Amino acid sequence: RDGLEQKVEQRTAEVRKTQEMLLHAQKMDAIGQLAGGVAHDFNNLLSVLQGSLELITLRTSGDDELAELTDQALAALSRGTSLTKRMLSFSSQQTPRPRSTNVVGLIKGVEHLLRRSLSAEYTLTFSYASEYLASEVDPAQLETAFINLALNARDSMPKGGPLTVRVNRESIPEGTVAAGRHPSAGQYVVIQVTDSGCGIDPAHLSDVFEPFFTTKPEGQGTGLGLSMVHGFAQQANGFVDVQSNIDRGTSFRLYLPLLTSLQVVNGRGQSRPHIQPVGAGRTILIVEDEAAVRTMTSMFLKTLGFTVHGAANANEARDTVKRVGAIDVLLTDLILGDGDDGLTLTETLKSLHPAMKHIFMTGYANERSPSSFDTQGAPVLTKPFRLASLETALTEALNR
Repeated sequence: RDGLEQKVEQRTAEVRKTQEMLLHAQKMDAIGQLAGGVAHDFNNLLSVLQGSLELITLRTSGDDELAELTDQALAALSRGTSLTKRMLSFSSQQTPRPRSTNVVGLIKGVEHLLRRSLSAEYTLTFSYASEYLASEVDPAQLETAFINLALNARDSMPKGGPLTVRVNRESIPEGTVAAGRHPSAGQYVVIQVTDSGCGIDPAHLSDVFEPFFTTKPEGQGTGLGLSMVHGFAQQANGFVDVQSNIDRGTSFRLYLPLLTSLQVVNGRGQSRPHIQPVGAGRTILIVEDEAAVRTMTSMFLKTLGFTVHGAANANEARDTVKRVGAIDVLLTDLILGDGDDGLTLTETLKSLHPAMKHIFMTGYANERSPSSFDTQGAPVLTKPFRLASLETALTEALNR
């Protein structure tokens, strides 16, 4: 009888824990949907603001003071874009786009955010082995992973203390034994986040990357931050290591494969792009339900030399093509509302005009992420996009 009662209590506890995990998952899904919706609307606002500033810059050459003001405004908009990327990444509605990323520059960009968000009780120290250490990763996902590590370190020091971040490179030679934690030997960019907090019990050290596992009090934390970091590291062909001592602090080391011969990305000085009239003599149809974004993008396209037609939805787009005849390029949002999507519209119009080129754009794609669409290799612009990015996408589409 005692044995049966013990088994009942054990299984009841397991059921209760499973129910709590399900509740956490439901909460996270609801928050993710909300975050994605807010980020989508905010991206449309940023698109209008950024486009206006770029057009002002193009039309006011020679005024250095005004150029400095627009540079500052564009830099602020870039920070706003970064915030929406974090929200979309959190809500799993952002298309992963790995590319050559200067890890040092990205961490430096987040440094000011951490310094402003942490109270005076915390002492932040950053050190960088080089100004440029690159890896093939999605910048938004890397930024989110790093912030999760930093906030986890903060939470381990409720009374404050020193928090150290180091970014360097490390070589793992052939034959190195690390309990299978890294996929292969080679050169890595290492982001190390070290705190002086309470540490992690050795019995729980192997569980820290498990979904929903947390040592925080009930109601604090979701248990998903470190599991997301672990998943990101694996996706990037890297790994994450942790060392901890009770009451002496914890050190997380995120390893990402090092790129050694790629150009630096995310440079400055992009506020005055050299515009090429790639659309001279060509017509383009833009399909976008947000009127302000459609108007701003139309002005961009006219600057590039296109004859522009606009439509708010798929029905208007089909009617426009019937009225004006063949068009050279279709620029359409992936999600058009009313059950329509940009891919279906593209297929319909290309059946009528096979020579038509096409480009997609997206802020986010609700429950259907852009990765679920077969874009057939066509360029996909993520809102808000720069005029230079639009010009590049158009050139690529026209040369296909």
